[in-house]
Amino acid sequence: VQVGGANIFAFTPSFVFAKPGDTILFEFLQANHTLTQSSFLKPCSQLPGGVDSGFKPNFQGERGLQTFTFKVPAGNDPLWFYCKQGKHCSRIGMVFAINPTVEKDFTTFFSRAKGFIV
Repeated sequence: VQVGGANIFAFTPSFVFAKPGDTILFEFLQANHTLTQSSFLKPCSQLPGGVDSGFKPNFQGERGLQTFTFKVPAGNDPLWFYCKQGKHCSRIGMVFAINPTVEKDFTTFFSRAKGFIV
């Protein structure tokens, strides 16, 4: 999953489907971003005890310079993440999901992040 890029403030792709035990590699590109775990109801707030990559600066946009791996835990619950840099989450909607569902879908999560509850 690419995080950021030249004038890109997003996770690409914005969500994935993965099985417990799968490892997801995050590659941090242009600028300074994080992968920080949140909840569906509070997309731009760090989940207590949740995953946080810390800031991964990569101002030259060099591939492979800044990475973070995440192992999908047991269970099939959706997992929610955001970038905690400035207002990347609340202003731009820089969020990411693993295994979103029909009930808890990515579009709603994205809208909540930008302050629009649907």
